[in-house]
Amino acid sequence: MSKINLNKEFKDFSGTIIAGEMISDAIAKHLYLGKGVSVDNGDEKYAAYKLSSKIMNATKEIDVTPEEIVLIKKVAAASLTPGAYGQVMDLLEK
Repeated sequence: MSKINLNKEFKDFSGTIIAGEMISDAIAKHLYLGKGVSVDNGDEKYAAYKLSSKIMNATKEIDVTPEEIVLIKKVAAASLTPGAYGQVMDLLEK
């Protein structure tokens, strides 16, 4: 298990915080919507739903499994811009 805190605001290309743009919200939303999740894998879809709920209910760091980190990376790669994806990767790879 690893601990991560996705309750951070995104920053633009110059490093300025984008008010109201939370990394946790974006990841939870795209997990819920299934961006990057295997279309024919019910187990992965359910895991994405559970992880989305876990992230949305978190107010601080959460414990994540290696499998959940892989799922976050898949969803982030499929749904975020390179700049936003990089910020997520920095949080996961710390």
